[in-house]
Amino acid sequence: MCNLHCYNTLKDLHCCITIDFGFYIMDRPTTISACGISKSFGKQRVLVDLSLSATSGECIQLLGDNGSGKTTLLRALSTLLSIDTGSLIIDGIDSRQNKKSIRGKIGFLGHQSLVYSQLTVLENLSFSSMLFQILDFHARIQQVLDFVGLAIYKDRRAGMLSHGLRKRISLARVLLQNPKILLLDEPETGLDSQGISILKELINTNRAKGGTIVMTTHNPESTRSLADRTLVLVGGKTAPSL
Repeated sequence: MCNLHCYNTLKDLHCCITIDFGFYIMDRPTTISACGISKSFGKQRVLVDLSLSATSGECIQLLGDNGSGKTTLLRALSTLLSIDTGSLIIDGIDSRQNKKSIRGKIGFLGHQSLVYSQLTVLENLSFSSMLFQILDFHARIQQVLDFVGLAIYKDRRAGMLSHGLRKRISLARVLLQNPKILLLDEPETGLDSQGISILKELINTNRAKGGTIVMTTHNPESTRSLADRTLVLVGGKTAPSL
């Protein structure tokens, strides 16, 4: 038997998925709570009264045709894009009150690489670390370089690397803040088999630490095994879960 209990207060937002096996109860706190959010660009409605919740240790896969609102939803969840209506609470923080604190908890990988071709891999990550105001960033950079397999390329200009290796720089950039929540927009695009393996390890490691992942993909078979559930977006709304 599985029961869903939701408690929505700004002071202590908590959502428990209670799974009762007769001897064991497991509660997982909510990390993402979007309720009735909408977003329009001019007269075009992209997100329409959409609600979504995600819990600690959960990976959600988002599917949908081009223009269904997947990228807009991820950008809204990251607070890079303001919603028109509805409420959005990330890890207990209301997005209308403290976006800065929310962004420190989120690693967002979008379609733009945000990698500077004329800078070396190390310089790219050092620059991002300063923007993120990361303390002792030299040690953190070495950690993420080792994780994504770029340590041997750290002194190479990014523009001289293959597309797949530049995509790994973007992954490394996302990891710098050690984010609790990962929002990944088609993260497998451009990655070779080794890069896909690194991506899967990244997702599994984040989940094991109690993190949350929401990702879009046009190749659901490559990431289906990672997802706890799949949501399909149609016309800015979620269709029934798969």
